[in-house]
Parts: sequence; structure tokens; C-alpha cells
Amino acid sequence: MAVSPIKSVLVVARPRVRSFFEYVAPRVFDDAEIQYLSENRGDPDVFLDLMALFYQYNDSKKPCRELFNDADCEEMICRDRFLRTLSVEKAKVMIRSMSCAIDDVLSQIEPDVVLSIMTDNYIVFIFERLQMRRKKLYVGTVVSLLNGYSRLTRSGELWKCRAIADEEVEKVYSVLMAKNYRPDILKGVWIPQGYFQVIRAYFKEKVKNIVFPIMKRIKRDPLNFHYNCIHGIGATSDRLTKILTGQYYDENWECEAQKFDSNKTVLIPMQFNPESSIDYMCQNLEHINHDEIVIKIIKLIPKERLVLIKEHPAMVGKKDVEFYKRLKEFSNVKLIAPVENMRKVIDYCGHVITWSGSTGLEARLLGKHVMLSLIHI
Repeated sequence: MAVSPIKSVLVVARPRVRSFFEYVAPRVFDDAEIQYLSENRGDPDVFLDLMALFYQYNDSKKPCRELFNDADCEEMICRDRFLRTLSVEKAKVMIRSMSCAIDDVLSQIEPDVVLSIMTDNYIVFIFERLQMRRKKLYVGTVVSLLNGYSRLTRSGELWKCRAIADEEVEKVYSVLMAKNYRPDILKGVWIPQGYFQVIRAYFKEKVKNIVFPIMKRIKRDPLNFHYNCIHGIGATSDRLTKILTGQYYDENWECEAQKFDSNKTVLIPMQFNPESSIDYMCQNLEHINHDEIVIKIIKLIPKERLVLIKEHPAMVGKKDVEFYKRLKEFSNVKLIAPVENMRKVIDYCGHVITWSGSTGLEARLLGKHVMLSLIHI
């Protein structure tokens, strides 16, 4: 259904998702003027080079406008995996520079709607905040855990966009209850199978270490989020020690689980980390440190209860083994290999503790007690 009152739409889209927005935007906002913007310097067919404007502010000795207070800046640094790697002062300079660049863009075209992805870095975060400050609409999109659906959200909050008929609910429920159900979102994730493919991922990471610095120089875009975060920060196959993780998985987990009543068994499905579902969906900033919070949660669980930890499939070859070593210090913890069927694991558990993801939804529909890690620990 077209939204007729909307006259101006700004689409903030990266190259790899541009075609999606080019399909959606004209069909939803059919009477509006639609303009495109990118976080990458020199992208074609955009009305303005955002990164060039950013560098004008960032490289200038002229003070930037202070559009965010210290608390806002601290939150952005805490949530953004690139800014977290920088000194606080450099991160704040980048926030001020990008804020001024984005404020200039919004002032220039005054969009009724900013259409983009769900907030997943500080640039999109600033777009969202400044657009909302203008009392205009920011629409973020994200792939749904329900196959065939997309969600509208800014940072994970639920938007009630339409009335849902009971028949549609029943149809989706029957699909979710299938034992072999697998979200389509995982189909686009390459999961190494066996040591050979993990080693391949390791060498691919080494190639990125050579190519990306060159690309930053060629594109004249040294502070580009993509070039700085697609490798070397967080979940990357950058060390050989990450390849040899099979020794930490407990092959006897099922035999151990059979000894426990399900009400005394807790499942903690690990998240892919870092990513937006942790960095931006977590209301409690302390919980962004996912692995550390998992350790804290385990310490709070009575020793007579069994804790099953299942690694996320996409973290194969990417997890720091020091975390696995810490798990081995707990006698009541079993680490399950990522290739294990999650439905099978859920059947043994009465309780699930999760941040987000399909496991929490799946477990709740199966009648399990689900706790979201959003409270203070």
C-alpha cells in the first residue's frame, strides 16, 4: 500500500543491499522524490558523497557543532565495534564529524522518511537519532526470523504494522514447529565444514589484511566502517588457534543431559558476535560484552543444574579459544558443537537464556521458559 502524504524519501543503502531498496522504495513511496545515499565514498548514483563531507569536517581544524552530549557519545562508542577499537578522543571526533555531515544532508533535503537497515553502526545510529529529533520518520528494515517475512524496526523494538489473521498465525506456527526448520537468514552465512574449510577461511582473512588497507588508500576512505570492520575486529578467522576448537566440544553432552530433569537444565545459545542483535538490541549496555556476560550468568546458576552452551554455527573458526577454556572450568557446563541440531538440544532443556535470535522464539513456542538477557546482572 502506498503512503501518499510522503513527499521526500532518503534511502541510506550499502551497495550489497541497494537493489532491495531500489525495488521496495518506489513501490511503497510511489508519489515521493526518492534519493539515495551510501556510507561508502564514491558510490555511483547517489545525490551526495556522505564520506567526502565527513572528511571535510574530520580533517578540518574548525570545531564541529556539538549535536550529541557526552552520554550520547559514550553510548555510540560502546555500541559500535569500530569506535570501540579507537581512542575515546578519536572516536568522539568521528562522531562529531559524522553528525555534522548527516545533519547537513538532512537539512539540505529535509526527508519525510529515512529508509535504511536496522541500526547496526554509529552512522546509521546518527541518522536515526537526528531524523527522530526532527520528528520525522526513520524506517529500518531487517530480515525476519520467520521465513518469507521482513521486519520494520529501528533497533529491534517491535512495530505493530498490521493486523494479523489467525489463519496466517497458524500457518507460520506450523512451519516453525517443523523439526527441520531453519531460518533463511542462515542460508546467506558461509559456515565452514571441517578443518580444510576453516583453514581456507584463515587464509582468506590474511588476504583481506592485504587487500583492505589498499582499498582504503585507493578509495581515499581510511575511516570507512566496512573496510575497518569486515576483518580484524571480532568474529574473524585471524588466528590459527581458532581453527583447533573441536577439542573443546563435549561429545558426551547428550548422555549427561539424560541424567538431568529438563527443569534443571539451562540452555544458553551463543550469538554471532559482534553484530547488531547484540550491539544495538541490548538495552543494557553492559550486556554488549556477550561472552563476559555468559560467564557471569553461569556463575549465578546453581552447580546442581546442567548448563548447555551451544556455539553459533557462523562462529566456527572465529571464536577466541580463551572463552572455551573458561567454560571448561565449570563442572556443570557442556559445550555443544555448532553443527548439532538445535531442536534436539532444546528438547533436553526447561530454561533458555538468550539475547535474541530464533532459538528464543523456538523455545518459547515449545513451552520452555525463556529469559532475555536484558536485566542487570
